[in-house]
Amino acid sequence: MQKLIYLALFGCSMATQAGQINLTIEGDGVVSYGSGDFKCEQSCEIDTSEATQILKAEAATNWAFDSWQGQQCDGGNYIHLETSATEITYASGGAKTLQAIEVNNDEYMDLVGISLFDGSIYQMLNQSGDGFSRKSIVGGLEYPAALDAYDWDGDGFEDLLVSEYLTRKIKLYLNTGTGEFVFKKDIVIDGVRPYAFTVNDFNQDGQPDLFISSFQADTSGDLFVLVNTITNAKTALYLNNNDVFTEELHISEHAAITLDSYRDADSGQVQLAAAEIAAKAVAVYGQEESFTRRVIDRSQAPYGVAFADIDKNGSMDMLSAHYLAPRLSLHYEGGTVKKDVAGAIDGLTATAVADLNNDGYLDVATGEFNKQQFYYFASIGYQDCLVKQGTNIELNAVFTQGETTTTPPPPVTDPVASSDDSSGGGSTGMVFLLMSCAVFLRRYFNA
Repeated sequence: MQKLIYLALFGCSMATQAGQINLTIEGDGVVSYGSGDFKCEQSCEIDTSEATQILKAEAATNWAFDSWQGQQCDGGNYIHLETSATEITYASGGAKTLQAIEVNNDEYMDLVGISLFDGSIYQMLNQSGDGFSRKSIVGGLEYPAALDAYDWDGDGFEDLLVSEYLTRKIKLYLNTGTGEFVFKKDIVIDGVRPYAFTVNDFNQDGQPDLFISSFQADTSGDLFVLVNTITNAKTALYLNNNDVFTEELHISEHAAITLDSYRDADSGQVQLAAAEIAAKAVAVYGQEESFTRRVIDRSQAPYGVAFADIDKNGSMDMLSAHYLAPRLSLHYEGGTVKKDVAGAIDGLTATAVADLNNDGYLDVATGEFNKQQFYYFASIGYQDCLVKQGTNIELNAVFTQGETTTTPPPPVTDPVASSDDSSGGGSTGMVFLLMSCAVFLRRYFNA
């Protein structure tokens, strides 16, 4: 009897682990799988019991791959985005910086953003995927420059840190888990004026450490003035010993407008990304390479960076925002593959990646400074479909006739923010037809 029970349980376990993809082709195309060794031309049953499968759609001549439909893939290689933007909120002082953070413990990802010239920090609470409600956290800060989220006190809720550039402080606000942030303390490091920063427990001692980009600059004018007055630039790692921060590692002498970091799950090594605006470069520094600088993108004014495995294939990607010439780009496969997400008619600043409409896909959010608005592009699927080992799934690979283009239109118009662009300089589409003339653009080069 015990043997029969054992065999029955063993059989159930085997059945649970087994998996199959029931794939149907719609339109003219094929799907390759099994490391490309097999092709499905109409309908196929693909075994997932032994290994994860990657499905690659290949359209016939004069056809284009449209999407994976049916049940959702577990992940993929590269993403498809909506070509039109969805508004998040306005920022009358200039839409500078975004941070994805779960504010009120309702399992929906929220956002926190900086409205620069009125010194305001706002939280944008996700209304179950149906837009955002805006609420002020603090106002009147003296040039809030950067944000990061980290569970500083270890209570399970991500807390908020804000650099206040003119006072040389990083301000800590504790998350109550009920939609409120409460000011806790100022972090001040002698001789350091933090602009950009990112939090990471570098030495894994349970105390959060800080990567900081510090420099002197004139903030009384526009972005052009700030960049051209930068002196004493330094990016460094500061270790935390009972809330006393000491410089551990001098990483570079490049001024970063935004920093981000993550710890690689496989190697355990920390990776640092920097939007180095004066050097006109997006750079990555890897701990395993002694934080040697590796440039993965260049532009006239890189502004934002954010790490995220946006296609959920186990490999970290990066989102970058560029103020001039304005564009939003995704960097896949360690930065070796770049795909531009969208252009804009004004300077792009912020970067954040999160599931903002609660459909299971990670979306891409940014800020358009002079248009005084934050918005996002929703993910609608993957280019290649990753199905994990043991998964049972029904899928359709849909192909449509004729090649399609995905040039995004201008983002949504903010009906709330003032049309007066005096705080950001303002511009029109005609101005950006003249972007090759750098001198002419200087007066639009803000924040």
